[in-house]
Amino acid sequence: MCSYNCPVEKLVTPRLRLRPVQESDLAFLLNLWNDPLVMHYAGFPQGKGWQEADIKGWFERLEAGQNPQAPEETHWLILLPEGTRIGESGGGKLPPGWSAPGYTAPAGRITCMTDVKLAPAFWGQGYATEALQALLGFYFTATGTEELLVPPHAQNPAALRLYEKCGFVDIGPSPWPGHRLLARTWGHYLAGVPG
Repeated sequence: MCSYNCPVEKLVTPRLRLRPVQESDLAFLLNLWNDPLVMHYAGFPQGKGWQEADIKGWFERLEAGQNPQAPEETHWLILLPEGTRIGESGGGKLPPGWSAPGYTAPAGRITCMTDVKLAPAFWGQGYATEALQALLGFYFTATGTEELLVPPHAQNPAALRLYEKCGFVDIGPSPWPGHRLLARTWGHYLAGVPG
């Protein structure tokens, strides 16, 4: 599934392939999201605790566009070129008027939110940076996004470094306790502002 009626079926970088999540990816996602190391800073210090029925229900809602918080949601699977699944990125268009303390998505402008989660065996190798750079290109060139937000936990230094390295700037607290809201704009992307 690719939101925004975009023609993009996959994103390719020198070391990675990103494609929309498929039903065959659900076992990988279930393991990833149940991993306490992966989900600790996402508000699930013991992992999500999901069962097979939970992930199947999530996928059915994703395919049907039935997430009330992000009806135009896209989930990308992150793979090595030979097909090894290493992570995922979820994201989507925020509804008009979406807000956080001290921030409201500008009216008449497409604002999206995303994140990147990798299996621990693939941390510290630059894969998250490479995937996020590809996603920046996707959001800013294929979807009409004018501002992209990420909500890392304030106590997750690896995530904060990743997003700052990719040109995101802290704009205040997010709606989730302990999380910050960082933004990157289309204008900075187009102008080649570092990141």
